[in-house]
Amino acid sequence: MSYRGDSRRGAAHAGVVRRAPESLPAAPFQPPGSARKTLMLWLVAAGWAAGVFLAVQAWQALRAPAPEVEIRTAQARAGALVRSLRVSGETAAEKSTMLRAPVLRGRRSRGSASDFSLVVLELASPGKRVKAGDLVASFDPLNMRNRLDDYEADYMEEVAELRTLRTELSLLQLDYRQKTATALATMRKAELDLQTAPVRSAIQREQFRLVLEEARGQRKAFEEQAKLFEYSLAAAVRRAELDVGETRLGLERSRASMAKLQVRAPMDGLAVVQERVRGSELSPIRAGDEVARGQPYLQIVDPAHLLVEARASQVDSGQLRLAALSVVRFPAIPDLELTARVYSIGPLAAAGRRTGYYAAIPVYLKFEGTDPRMIPGLSVSADIRLSAEEFDCIIPREAVTADPATGAAYALVRNGDEWHRREVELGPANHVEVAVLSGLEEGDVVRLDAN
Repeated sequence: MSYRGDSRRGAAHAGVVRRAPESLPAAPFQPPGSARKTLMLWLVAAGWAAGVFLAVQAWQALRAPAPEVEIRTAQARAGALVRSLRVSGETAAEKSTMLRAPVLRGRRSRGSASDFSLVVLELASPGKRVKAGDLVASFDPLNMRNRLDDYEADYMEEVAELRTLRTELSLLQLDYRQKTATALATMRKAELDLQTAPVRSAIQREQFRLVLEEARGQRKAFEEQAKLFEYSLAAAVRRAELDVGETRLGLERSRASMAKLQVRAPMDGLAVVQERVRGSELSPIRAGDEVARGQPYLQIVDPAHLLVEARASQVDSGQLRLAALSVVRFPAIPDLELTARVYSIGPLAAAGRRTGYYAAIPVYLKFEGTDPRMIPGLSVSADIRLSAEEFDCIIPREAVTADPATGAAYALVRNGDEWHRREVELGPANHVEVAVLSGLEEGDVVRLDAN
């Protein structure tokens, strides 16, 4: 009783009205095992549907018409059978100038190593057309300018010091010349006084003799001192002259190096920027790169005079002849084909790094025409014509099959809707076609997949 009373008081005090929970609907009754039976029925229905679908697909595949097999054919022709040799290479300039980083001369013990650094400041863009006298490259002149200023200041200082030494030498020579003349005059006077000895007393004669000896000694001493001081100052002057000459040489070299930092094109042509190793790959040289002395950085080529630098196997080199006609193709320019002739064949073969491989012979081809899209360094392939003979019947090589039993050559020739086997007598061949001496005529249609 007290518990209920406390609950009512607590509920009334909190202002909450309590209600009895509503009853939930009862779940339908399912007998045990009905869910498993339903799942089995669904699986059986799915399997039956998949079987019907596969059966229908198989039936349709059986009723579909068999695909037609395309038969490749070719027609026998009459004409020239051209034997050629394909070589690969790249375009190169016949007339060109390679610009290399200048060699800056000077005494390395003077200044710092950065005085001779070659940092590219400006460089002609790749493919730019330049004319003779145009500025194509320049290197940072700051360090060399500082070196030149130091040489100019040192040269002026050393020249002034040389003038001072020469003046001192002249004054010293004049001073000792006067001292020697004074000593000589004293000696002459003493000699004259000594001539009066007969009328002089013994004491005076001894005094005159001592004065004469002293004058002679002074004169001799002045002459010896003059020579020594003259030698010393002359050596100092000579040393100063050598220093001035060395400084003048360094000054001239610095001026020549300053002139080398501005490079102008020696000829009209196309600018081809060289490459350098950057990280793990090659990339064109650009402004800000430091190059080594003598390193090639720019090539100026005449695009009107290009040739092909190719390589032929030493085995095939005996078939090549000068002035042989060839057709040159450019993978980078698919629509461009030019004719060229063999211009030069190398006398020596260049062996490869790996033993057991054929050595390569350098072959040079000269173009008979030109194209504005051509530049040096393009990869090319050239088919050099070795021979060309006229035949009445020529067919593709893949149309000929050899009988495994007899070894006789035959071809499948079309006669209406049928193919008939016909033995043929073969003549010369190239990599693609073969001449037929007998067994076929011009216009016959042969099957290419005779195998």
